[in-house]
Amino acid sequence: MKIGVQNYDWHELFPKVKSNAGAIVAVWAPIIIVYFMDTQIWYSVFCAIFGGLYGILHHLGEIRTLGMLRSRFHTLPSAFNICLIPPAPRNDQKRKRKRLFRRFRKEHEFEKEVEAKFVLVWNQIVNTFRLEDLISNRELDLMTIPMSSKLFCGIFRWPIFLLANKFSMALSIARDFAGKDEILLQKLRKDKYMYCAVKECYESLKHIIEILVVGDLEKRLIFNIENEIKRSIEGSSLLEDFKMSELLALQAKCIELVELLVEGNEAHHSKVVKVLQDIFELVTNDMMTTGSRVLDTLNSSHQQNALDFSFEKIEPLLFAANDSIKFPLPDSCPLKEQIKRFLLLLTVKDKAMDIPANLEARRRISFFATSLFMDMPNAPKVRDMLSFRCESRASLIIFSVSLLECNLKYIAPLFILDEWKNFLERMGCENLDRLKAEGKEEEFRNWASFRGQTLSRSGEGKDI
Repeated sequence: MKIGVQNYDWHELFPKVKSNAGAIVAVWAPIIIVYFMDTQIWYSVFCAIFGGLYGILHHLGEIRTLGMLRSRFHTLPSAFNICLIPPAPRNDQKRKRKRLFRRFRKEHEFEKEVEAKFVLVWNQIVNTFRLEDLISNRELDLMTIPMSSKLFCGIFRWPIFLLANKFSMALSIARDFAGKDEILLQKLRKDKYMYCAVKECYESLKHIIEILVVGDLEKRLIFNIENEIKRSIEGSSLLEDFKMSELLALQAKCIELVELLVEGNEAHHSKVVKVLQDIFELVTNDMMTTGSRVLDTLNSSHQQNALDFSFEKIEPLLFAANDSIKFPLPDSCPLKEQIKRFLLLLTVKDKAMDIPANLEARRRISFFATSLFMDMPNAPKVRDMLSFRCESRASLIIFSVSLLECNLKYIAPLFILDEWKNFLERMGCENLDRLKAEGKEEEFRNWASFRGQTLSRSGEGKDI
């Protein structure tokens, strides 16, 4: 150990090599490789942070699920008006300045013009889904937004799939609630869709009853009940003047009445009379604690016939006369749609998360809603848009019946899709044999061609 080493020579792998460049490369190469690996890791971290901030600022993927769509649906009309409606030239700069602030407003007061434009486009999208068999007839009814009418001034009539089960939940809350009217109203207003569902159901019931009932005595009874309800709401004494425990029973009777109105069978006239009598007996006898006011009003109008008049004496006569009710209702398309919508509000229990069920329809709706919140150039006017032409290779335009029959095994997976069921429902047929028997082979050929590698599919824009 005491022997010292004066000169130490490194072991040379290549003693005859005059340059040490190879040794330097051998020593530093692993370090450089590790450095590049670290750079790649840090670059991934940078991309994640930068991409997240860029997506937040530009609202990319802001609505990814139907649950997020439901929470942001009330902002779609305003966003649609900002992004897709061409502004007037003098308002361009003004709209750009206000664009950012208007995007994040929580409460929107919809103008009639904005509502109408959005409703037209939304209904066109939903109808296109139905024509492409992405949704069923029931889902079409649940997703359609009715145009606002004079009856519902100030109420934006949301699609049913947003209001599903809201009315039943509101009835359950009111039935079990113990407290003041103001607190109950605050609980209902917390959920925007629940409050709108309650208000629309009440207005719809009033409107339908006013059209259905035409007798003088019955109209006076309805008028008095409406006045009592209005007086109780204005005086914040609704919970004191009405027994909320009977709300579910009233809902069941209303469902029974509306179902009869939807059928419109004249042979069910007596059933309609019976249901109306049950409803008004339930309201006046079981729910109203101030029902004596209604009876006093009826008594005063019949003093000329009897000094002592009671509701029990006229109860069997209510709605029984031939001219007391107008059933079936007038053959009016808006009225039928309103009754059908009212029935759906009362009965639909589906969650908004489950509608629509088709994944392609969900993807398209999410893409449409997300695009409204992205930074896009202002929409130009239609006359300023340039036309384009799409050229495609030579291919089969539309499947023939013989080709479909020969390749039945190839296209068999199509038959298990919900789109096939929706197509049969739209055609009014149960199976393929019935479809052929009714001479609807052309529709079947188009349906299959739009889902195969054909020029028809390219022309529809599904390959673009």
